[in-house]
Amino acid sequence: MKALFFVLFSVLFCNLGFWQVERLKQKEQLLSDFYNHTNGNIYADVASIQRGDLYKTIRISGQYIEKPIFFYTSYESKPVYEVLQPFKTISGQYFLVNRGVIHNKNSFNFKSYHINQKFFLEGYILGFPDKKPYFIKNDLSKNEWFYINNNDLKKFFNIDNFQPFIILPKAESDFLAMKVEINKKVRFRNEHFQYAITWFSLSLVALVIAAFIIIKRNKT
Repeated sequence: MKALFFVLFSVLFCNLGFWQVERLKQKEQLLSDFYNHTNGNIYADVASIQRGDLYKTIRISGQYIEKPIFFYTSYESKPVYEVLQPFKTISGQYFLVNRGVIHNKNSFNFKSYHINQKFFLEGYILGFPDKKPYFIKNDLSKNEWFYINNNDLKKFFNIDNFQPFIILPKAESDFLAMKVEINKKVRFRNEHFQYAITWFSLSLVALVIAAFIIIKRNKT
């Protein structure tokens, strides 16, 4: 019975190891896409943006229509607020545009947010940040955001068709605060190889223990 127990654990650990191998392949593909999209002149079609277009470059024309929201996050390992401002394209689509990072939103006081001024914008396509644990909520009354979703954007701006993407401008002039660099904003942790080795090692250990139990039982 003990031997069977360790054999089952060995199979489980082995499967987890193969799962990490698959995750490693996915992460390597993601890293490859990021490098190719950010280092090449690959442009996305503004009319049909999909998740596969992340990190590609987009060109849009339109205007900023509201004051920004302040999204709490980290940049270069420091807590910051990203200044995200709504942008309406000439075709009627709504995007959030990253206009830089600040350390204290209460001291952020610009005379103009360029509202209703016409702009041509070129930048990288980023996805909405992942939702935080359920107990963390956006505080719309204080304009403090910990995740981005269309439900809260609709409540705050009364706009219900935001594209689920954030545009990170390339030009310095498109930022109101400290510029955000794509290579510093997007970081990938790729430790799946180490995880796979760990699971395969545990599988081997469990299998050795099972074999030892069986051999010992046969001798007695």
